[in-house]
Amino acid sequence: MLRRTNLIRSALCLGLVWMAGFGSHLFAHPGHGIDGDDYSLRHYTTEPVHLVVPALVVVAIAVIAGVVVWKARSQNRQQ
Repeated sequence: MLRRTNLIRSALCLGLVWMAGFGSHLFAHPGHGIDGDDYSLRHYTTEPVHLVVPALVVVAIAVIAGVVVWKARSQNRQQ
């Protein structure tokens, strides 16, 4: 059972790294480079596309932390 959990966790981490590294090319939009607002703070805070990866990372951390706490509590109840 433990090996399966580690495999799932590794796959989720790999997926997050993949999305962070390569997923941004799938959401191409105006605002970068010659035609747009370049790389200003306003652009990054007003474009929802830039919030997708950080939001997914926060959700993943919260889920992993929740699972760890839940497992620790269930082990303490068994003792």
